[in-house]
This record gives sequence, structure tokens and C-alpha cells, in this order.
Amino acid sequence: EQALTEFLADGVQYIEVRTTIPPVYNLDGTRLEPMEVTKLIKDTADKFAATNPDWCGTKMIYAPIRFVPESAVVEYLETARQLSKAFPDFVAGFDLVAQEDLGKPLVDFIGPLLEASQDLTYFFHAGETDWDYSSTDLNIIDALLLNTSRIGHGYAIDKHPKMKEMAIAKGIPIEVNPISNQVLGLVSDLRNHPAASLVKTSFPMVISSDDPAVWGALPLSHDLYAAFLAIGGDSADLRFLKQLILNSFKYSRMNQKEKDVCATKFEKKWTRAIRDVLYKSYPIIDLL
Repeated sequence: EQALTEFLADGVQYIEVRTTIPPVYNLDGTRLEPMEVTKLIKDTADKFAATNPDWCGTKMIYAPIRFVPESAVVEYLETARQLSKAFPDFVAGFDLVAQEDLGKPLVDFIGPLLEASQDLTYFFHAGETDWDYSSTDLNIIDALLLNTSRIGHGYAIDKHPKMKEMAIAKGIPIEVNPISNQVLGLVSDLRNHPAASLVKTSFPMVISSDDPAVWGALPLSHDLYAAFLAIGGDSADLRFLKQLILNSFKYSRMNQKEKDVCATKFEKKWTRAIRDVLYKSYPIIDLL
């Protein structure tokens, strides 16, 4: 609940959160099953939404780590199927997370991933690298062929024209994490971020924050600020910033009714914020 409170305080109204479903224990030491932990998360999210009318909702992406054998991925996928069936409006889909370079590429699990693709929606981390034609780089093509709904990071996609064409044709956005990419050493100057050229072609993208608590960033504002200044360039204005936000609605897993409700809530907050800036009175002493 504290995390949702911090997101809302930062101006965020809707999130799709990746989670490994960490171990949770009762006071007697017994461990909750993934189904029970998911219900606990959902109940907490529902309670938060009921007491915060500006909040649009929360969905969960089951995202276990990728440093495992194929047999473990088969178990992960079965868990994902069960969760999606039990909580169809809350569990959005499946991903494999953690550092791609140290884990196994998607192609190593292609059999079970293909089989489960009929039942699950994918949100694959792929291409979080500045190395060309490494397995991490080529994860992007497997993510696209597996019909991922979004590509987590997708930092390397700008090097591959065919992959870009495929992503555009399928309407698959990349999740751009500016501060994470800078902190982890993929790019030192965000003006040189691949998204700075992709945005000029209206390539589908959303702005995300990866792990903001690790480096002391706000839930989303700092990443949006970085994207606005560095990726948008000198020509970026409020239209650019608003489009990035609207992209988050467009490429979310909300159904159309949920998107319409959330868009109405967002427009009210956006209009109120603009009005407050335009008509705010500034004491003369502050202007001297």
C-alpha cells in the first residue's frame, strides 16, 4: 500500500507492476502459495483504489527470474496460467526478469513459451544491452515473434531496421527507462539515448522507471523529466509530455472501458494542473 501511495503522490494514476511473487509467511511460519500472495496483493490494490478516487487501477505481471533451467520455466508458466485464470482482471501476463546478459535468452525456453503463448500475454524484457548481435540483443526478435505486448527496455532495437519495422507493424512499444539506462552504464549522456532518435519517427514507446527506489528516484517523475529534457530535445513541449502519458494508457492492459474512465480522470488532473500554473499568483518579493 505504501508503494501505491507514493506512486499516487507522484502523480501516477495507474500501474502495471512486475513481481516475482516473493515469499510471504504467516506468523506461524507457514509460507503462502503464489495464489494466496497474489490475492493478498490484489486485495491491497482494491482497498487502495476504493479510498482514492483519482486512482485508475493496478495490474500485476508475474515476472520470475530467468536464471533457471527449462523445467523451472515450465513450472512458472503453469503458475502464470493458474493466476491468470483465477484473477483475469488483475493478472496482466508473464515476463522473465533479471540481467539478461547473466541469464538465459528467450530462445532457450522457446518450446514452453510457444506452447503457453495461446493462454498468456507476454511482456518480455529484451535488448537491455549496447552489444550488437549478442544473445541479449537478439532477445528482441524472439520477443517480437512471441507476440510480446510490450518490450521491457528494448534499448538495442534502434540498431535493427527489420525489428523496428516489425514492432511498428504490430504496435508493440518499448518501455524506455532513461535513468536506469544511465545508472547501469548503457548511456552516459541521455541526449544520445536510442529513444531520442526513435521518438522522431513516432516509434511506439512508453516511459517507465525500472527500479527507482534503488537509486533514490521518484516513482516516475524523474524519468519523465529526463525523457522530456534529453529525449524530447529542444522542441519538446507539453504536447510531447502529454503524449508520453497518453501512450501509457494506449499500451496498457486496461480494457476500453477502463481506459475511458482513466482518461477522464487524467484529463481532469491535467487541466487542473495547467490551470494552477497559469493562474497562480506569485508574491512580488519572490520575483525580485
